[in-house]
Amino acid sequence: MNYQNDRRSRLRFDHGNLSVKVKRTGISGIFGKSKIVNWKDFNKYGMAFESRHRFNLDSKITLQLCIKDEKEFNISNITGVVRNIGKYSDNFRCGVEFDYNSNEFMKSENVKQTLFEIEQLLNSILLRLEKNNGSQIMRRKL
Repeated sequence: MNYQNDRRSRLRFDHGNLSVKVKRTGISGIFGKSKIVNWKDFNKYGMAFESRHRFNLDSKITLQLCIKDEKEFNISNITGVVRNIGKYSDNFRCGVEFDYNSNEFMKSENVKQTLFEIEQLLNSILLRLEKNNGSQIMRRKL
C-alpha cells in the first residue's frame, strides 16, 4: 500500500492521556506562545485538534506531544501542515499531516518510531478501556 492510501485508511484514535501544544512557525511563531489544544484524533501520519485560534490552510506548525500511561513519550518540534479547517461553535477544527520531509529532525527514524509508538500506546489504552467498559470506544477511519 502506498503512503497516501495507508495514511487515509489507517485508524485514528481519539482517546488517551495525550496532551498537545501547537505553535505557529515563522515570525508569528517566534513571538507567539505555544497553545494547548484539544486533540480529537491521532495516528502516525497526522492528527486533528480543536482550538480557539485559527490556523491558515497549508501553513506549517510545530507540535509538542506528551503521553503518559504505561510508558511516557515526550516529543517536541514535530512539524505539521494544516490540511483542513472547519468551524465548530467557537472553535476551529484543524486536520494536520506530519511533514516527515520538512527537516533532518523530522526525517529521523527516531521521530517516526516515537509517533508510531504513541499511536500504539493510544491503541492499547483504547483496548483496555473497551475491556473495562464492555463497549466500543470511538475509532475511526478517514
